[in-house]
Amino acid sequence: MKNSALFILFVGLIVLTISCSKEQDLTPSDSISDYTNLIVGNYWVYDWYEVDLLEIETYLKTDSIYIEKDTIIFEKNYVIESGTFLGNPMKRILFDSAQSLYSYPNLELIFTLDKDIKYVRNIGGSDLTLAIGTYQLSDRSEMVSVPMGTFDCLNFEGIIQSLDDKYEYGTRDIDNYFAKNIGLVKASCFLYNSPNILEMRLVRHGKM
Repeated sequence: MKNSALFILFVGLIVLTISCSKEQDLTPSDSISDYTNLIVGNYWVYDWYEVDLLEIETYLKTDSIYIEKDTIIFEKNYVIESGTFLGNPMKRILFDSAQSLYSYPNLELIFTLDKDIKYVRNIGGSDLTLAIGTYQLSDRSEMVSVPMGTFDCLNFEGIIQSLDDKYEYGTRDIDNYFAKNIGLVKASCFLYNSPNILEMRLVRHGKM
């Protein structure tokens, strides 16, 4: 991008409507696939909104994402996810390992059920690091409301710290909410030079 300050930094999630929260209650039978639901033919439709500091919302776009197909790389199973992100075409390869979901080949951690994992990543453009993001599974599950309904979600939350001591928006918190048998329910990102949140909310989920 021409201006790295306009680079969309990350996908996360902030909650707008939470009815209650409780201690996270994972059972030994829970697996990462239960919460990601990456089955060929599954699709998700999200509406994007920009939310300002006064919580005034402006509709932006509608995105659709689907699991296109399975593939095998070096004798390991992967899935190919295709669709749009903020209206732009996107495609990525995903795989799960040790109760965690990763992208390939950069091995970015997308989600995990392991509360002991603390994932740290550099955030910024291709030529510089603007901030450091630290992500970890929350100890509490939360009821999250989106147009499709209200779901009991696990939160892979992040803390984003700018490397600029004079950064005017301070430390920023984000969240990634996944619901069992659904997948990602709500997600957000923001522009580095704006206090506003760009939030995607699940409208529809099903199988093609």
